Amino acid sequence: MEQTIVEADLRGFFQRLGHVEHGCSEWVLVDPRSREIRGTGFFTDPDLLLMSLQAYSGSYNVQVCRNPRPRSCQTPPGGNNQFDRARNRAVPLDQLEILDSTVILWRSRGRSTQDQVAAIAANLMARVGINEYSVETAGPLVSIRILFQPSPVRRFGALEDCRTVFARLEEHFRERMTTEEKADVEIVPNSSPELHDSVIGVLQPSTSGWVMGRWLYAPADQPDATLEKMLTDLVAGKPLATTAGHSTTVMAVRTEGLISDWSADDPYGDDAFNDGGGIIPKGGPLKIESEEGKQAKGQIENLETLSREAYLRRCRAVWRAPVATKPLNSRTGGGARPGELWAIEGNSYKAVQDWMLSGMENILRAQDAMVLWASSRLLPGAFHARGVERLSGKALEDIEGISEMTMAVQAQAQFRQQFKRLPMLFPHGPSDSIGQILSQMRAFRHSDEAISHLPGLAVIDGLDDFAPDSHGLREVRYLAQDAHCAVWVSSIGAPILESLCDLHVTLVLGETPIRSWLESPQVASDPDLALSRQVLPRLFGDTQGRIPCALRARHPHEMWTAHAYHLYYPGTGRFQNIVPKKEG
Repeated sequence: MEQTIVEADLRGFFQRLGHVEHGCSEWVLVDPRSREIRGTGFFTDPDLLLMSLQAYSGSYNVQVCRNPRPRSCQTPPGGNNQFDRARNRAVPLDQLEILDSTVILWRSRGRSTQDQVAAIAANLMARVGINEYSVETAGPLVSIRILFQPSPVRRFGALEDCRTVFARLEEHFRERMTTEEKADVEIVPNSSPELHDSVIGVLQPSTSGWVMGRWLYAPADQPDATLEKMLTDLVAGKPLATTAGHSTTVMAVRTEGLISDWSADDPYGDDAFNDGGGIIPKGGPLKIESEEGKQAKGQIENLETLSREAYLRRCRAVWRAPVATKPLNSRTGGGARPGELWAIEGNSYKAVQDWMLSGMENILRAQDAMVLWASSRLLPGAFHARGVERLSGKALEDIEGISEMTMAVQAQAQFRQQFKRLPMLFPHGPSDSIGQILSQMRAFRHSDEAISHLPGLAVIDGLDDFAPDSHGLREVRYLAQDAHCAVWVSSIGAPILESLCDLHVTLVLGETPIRSWLESPQVASDPDLALSRQVLPRLFGDTQGRIPCALRARHPHEMWTAHAYHLYYPGTGRFQNIVPKKEG
């Protein structure tokens, strides 16, 4: 069995970082396949760090931020000492304050072993006069970690100045290398202050298997005075001194905790410890477990783990998506929940489409959500064009200079910057069925663990064009439950029964349809009918190009009905909420 954490080395590395003096140390979980951050956590207690790493060290690369966030960015004390899987960004570059170390990465050119690369790096540090550093190995790379005191950000100013200083420092090290050393090793440009590094004592998973965690050769306990002088001269623009301190150095190898008790070529083997043998404590029962029993026990544990993870995922992803209509939003407690199916119908497909676009944009502005969009009438190009119209409040024909390609690209970029995460658009062919489109959405939703933890909303615009029968609605319901997301569907041609959805919304656009709608038997028993007959006639007449719009929402399970009122701008697709005033 692989030993994934060497506790003694990890504790020493945690203390040696020096981050605890600033309040805490920031750690990240990195996907070994995509190299993306899947979670971050602030830790002040080594014991709690060890407990958290036991759950993640086999699935993620555990790394430490070279420079943790300042106190203003840290979570409350109750959120420390645990990983937050919702955070996917490490140090915010514009708020970097605690900068106390950097790392110089070395890589062999193919003719040197790791020990030889480490010796070359240590010799170079000695030649330039730096004596306080640490030499560490991380997979195929060798790292030189050097400490600062005080922070270069506070000494030299902006973050860009620090990047420039570090680049000049790396260039100085390259110039001090001999011709033989340049043929054997190279310095990787990696001394930027906002990066994160592997840790000592933790095995890291990779695509090629397990990679040994860092082995420490010469720990640095305090900042080096020569390095401080070098940084000061670099900022001042002075040439660095080239006098050599000494030509050789002695590497003190730490071996405690790095060598296990039983080596790989153990002459006794593992058989002597599996079947029989051993000393039973006094009074201890002798238990012999069969292979079938072990398999059944393992299956039960796997089922319990899957159930717990599914439950925790749904607890973390509980949400309510805001919608365009404020009265409906407050009546539903905030909007749609995962697993719910909303059906939106009306006498104008463009008004229904714009109503769903308004709700989707409100969600993406407010929070980080995964929105999946498929439409029979609005393909990706038209989707962005409609978004630019809604953002500017003008039709594309009325926007000055929009015919220029530069202006069009700038308008689209401005539209994309409005949201925390852009929706995923799913183009389709004329022969694609609703099952094929929904299977693409479901596969994308389940393709990544971090994405599946995000709140999800799937919008099917024009369901009657895809699947006019109830079979398509059952497939949409399965998408809502299996992909753990709320689903909004629109249908203009074929009506959808109220009993088949969680919320049924009807949009009525225009004066004549609204008058007919008020007198129809469909709304005869609605509790808001009297108020609608008072409010809606006030919206008729000259509304400066705006069209009155009435909304009826029916919840068939909770047995309530609500009316809402809008003024609709057909050119830009915007809705203006109308709050009725009570008579008297």
